[in-house]
Amino acid sequence: MWLVVPYHADVPMARVPWANWGLMGITVLLSAAGISSYEQFGGGAWLWSWCLDRENFRVYQLLTHQFVHHGLVHLGLNMFFLFIFGNAINAKLGHMRFLAAYLCLGALSGLAWMATGQGKLLLGASGAICGIAGLFLIFYPLNEVSVFYLWFFFFTGDMGITSYSALWVITAFFFLDLAGALLWAGEPVAYIAHLAGYILGVAAGLMMLTFRWVTPEEGEETLLQVLGLSTPAAQKPKQKKRRSFLRSEQAAEPQQPPRSAAPPPQKPWSAWGD
Repeated sequence: MWLVVPYHADVPMARVPWANWGLMGITVLLSAAGISSYEQFGGGAWLWSWCLDRENFRVYQLLTHQFVHHGLVHLGLNMFFLFIFGNAINAKLGHMRFLAAYLCLGALSGLAWMATGQGKLLLGASGAICGIAGLFLIFYPLNEVSVFYLWFFFFTGDMGITSYSALWVITAFFFLDLAGALLWAGEPVAYIAHLAGYILGVAAGLMMLTFRWVTPEEGEETLLQVLGLSTPAAQKPKQKKRRSFLRSEQAAEPQQPPRSAAPPPQKPWSAWGD
C-alpha cells in the first residue's frame, strides 16, 4: 500500500489569486447543485446536459463539463489540486489570462477525450487542472512541492512529509495517468483528458515563454533555463526537508558552545607608570 499526496507548492506570489479562488467557488456551487439534481431526478437531472456527450454533442458542453462533478470526492480532489497549482499560475498570468488558459485547456482536453477516449460522458475539471499543472511544470520546475507520503509492505512501512521539485512530482503524476490509460482504459476515469491536459499545458507554457508573453521574475528558473535553452537566473539552492511520523530522525549532532572571545592582553604593571 502506498500513497503520495502533494499539499503545498512553494512559490512566492506577486498578486492575490482572486480569479482562482472565484473559479473554485463557482465550481463548488455548480457541482453541489448538479449532485443534488442527480440525487433528486436521477437520469433526468440537468447535470447530464452539462456533461461532454459524444453522442449528443453541444458546443457549450466544452465549457460546462468543467463545472460539474460526479460526487463530493471527485469534486474535493479536483479543487484540492487546483488550489495547490492554480494559485501560483493565477498570480503569474494575471486574472483574465489565467481564466482564459484554464477554460481553453479544459475545452481542448475534452476534445482530445472525444477523439480518443472511451465512454459516453465526460464531466469534471481534471483536464483543465492537469493543464494548469503543465504550466506549473514549465514556469516553476525546481520549486519545491511538499507531499504527504504513506507506504506499508507487510509489517514494515513509514509515513510523513517531505518535499520534491515540481519537475519530479508532476512528471510522476503524468506517468501514473499514462499507466492508467494503458492498463485501466475501461475504468470510469478520463485518463486521456488528463494526459492531453498535461501536454497542452506544457505546450502553452513553452509558447508563452518563447513569445515572451510571460517572463520569469528575478530568482525564478523556468524549464527552458533548466535545460540550458535560456540564461538561468541566480537562485540559492534549497535543501530538501523531510519529517517522518513513524521513524524518529537521527539525533542532530550537539552544537559546540560558542567560544568566548579571548581576553585582551594585559599590560605589565610597569607600563602604567607616568
